[in-house]
Amino acid sequence: MSTTISRQTLPTRRLSIIPNPSRSRQNSLSASFTGLTAGVVADASDTKSTEISIHVEGEDKAMIRPNKIMRGIVKVKTKKTIYSSQLRIKFRGVECACAKVKEAGLDSKLDRIEKITTTYFDIETIIWGTERSAYAVNSWQSIEPGEHEYKFALKFPNVNFPPSIDDPTGFSIQYIWTAYIDGPANHPGIRSQELVTPYRPLLVAPTETPWTFQETLYKDTKKTPLATVKAKLPAQVFCPDQLILVDLEINTIPSDMMIDSVAYKLRKVYEGKLLLQRGTVHRFYKRDILQTTVPVKGNKGSLHLQDIRVQFPSRLISPCFTSNHVRVYYYLIFMIQFNSGNLLKSTHHVQCEIPIGIANLSNQHLARVRDLTCIQDYKECRDAPIFFNPDLDAPPNDFGSRNRSRSNSSATNSVSYPQDEYAASLTTNEEVLFQPMSNFDNMPPIDMLSLSPPIDESLPPAYFSLSEAPQFILKERIEKTRYSNRHVKPNVSPELGEPLVLEPYLDDEW
Repeated sequence: MSTTISRQTLPTRRLSIIPNPSRSRQNSLSASFTGLTAGVVADASDTKSTEISIHVEGEDKAMIRPNKIMRGIVKVKTKKTIYSSQLRIKFRGVECACAKVKEAGLDSKLDRIEKITTTYFDIETIIWGTERSAYAVNSWQSIEPGEHEYKFALKFPNVNFPPSIDDPTGFSIQYIWTAYIDGPANHPGIRSQELVTPYRPLLVAPTETPWTFQETLYKDTKKTPLATVKAKLPAQVFCPDQLILVDLEINTIPSDMMIDSVAYKLRKVYEGKLLLQRGTVHRFYKRDILQTTVPVKGNKGSLHLQDIRVQFPSRLISPCFTSNHVRVYYYLIFMIQFNSGNLLKSTHHVQCEIPIGIANLSNQHLARVRDLTCIQDYKECRDAPIFFNPDLDAPPNDFGSRNRSRSNSSATNSVSYPQDEYAASLTTNEEVLFQPMSNFDNMPPIDMLSLSPPIDESLPPAYFSLSEAPQFILKERIEKTRYSNRHVKPNVSPELGEPLVLEPYLDDEW
């Protein structure tokens, strides 16, 4: 994993593109860095002269999953003729951990914002225009006024990445699409707004194994015991929209104590961790998803509730997971109210937290979902998403197997190519190499190779005589980490919450 130091981008930096030269310079395309068009600031009537946007199939309901093919279009709406060398689309997965820190023992009146950004993958493809060249300046073409649509398709690898999340405060995991229209001859271009698509891994619950949870409940001082609790659950891991029956048994220890009420709730816990050189910053956030009261009849300190119905919701719950900076887990909490004393009654409220797991697929899906048992973990696999020709139904059939064998090999720069059987389905712009990698050992030195076509036209072209770079080259996923920090005055960036204390130890628990 490579580490780089990020630089703050000045707000005055802008993206621009070359308009029709017949227009005046005052009417050139313009917009801010985060806007839909580009360039040097112009009058307000011109800021919407060119718009570029990304649309994924399914729109708001679209969701990314392992081994899934995503399709969409890039829409370009322009009122002018613009010149561009290429239209490209970028897709990346980013985890961000950011916190406002106040170090203990310091008299400084300034807070410090610490931020670590991990990019799991950052891939792009050209959906219109010419490929970039290292030895020549790009040519360009014109995009006429009107609305234009350009299709794209992407195959997500059969790998489980962390799911999309925006909690706790300052921590997030996002999967982002961005489209770019590059200007001619390295001139600035136009960038679309970012489109964030949610991602959910495929995690299967293990075989249902009934188990029993036991605990002794104490008063607030944790010295005086109140009762013993025994809960029997039908499984350890559950799925959304699942109904389970829980058997609960409560026995009070003091003889004059009774059980007044029982209720339960499902709690989701977000734990964020920012590991710095000088220590660790932790942030916790708890969300109670559902809460229900259980009817309780008269008792003398002993209560046995059978078949308590617990209905897990279908929304607001995602699988348990652990990423670089975030950990999510669940509790099934029973809230019990005790009453003690005859003349002078006292009430005690105690909670019993039962750890449970959440998956998004039941164990029966092991045989129903294709290639489910072949899913790999992103920490052990270097497979990356790949763009392919949107006119095809899918990438070449050997993409998955070749990608897996490549990621599991010790070579870090190996390259794979499609087999000859797929050559017929590729267009001219998708020309690929069919020469085995083993043949490169027998090739002459680079300075002895000719860049012109071979004399014998019956022979296949050599690598250095191809006019275009191959498209279906599988590259390894490269993670990048950026770190930044800056001092700010108090009450700056309120969206990050109150300043946290830097704990002077390195927490490497996960």
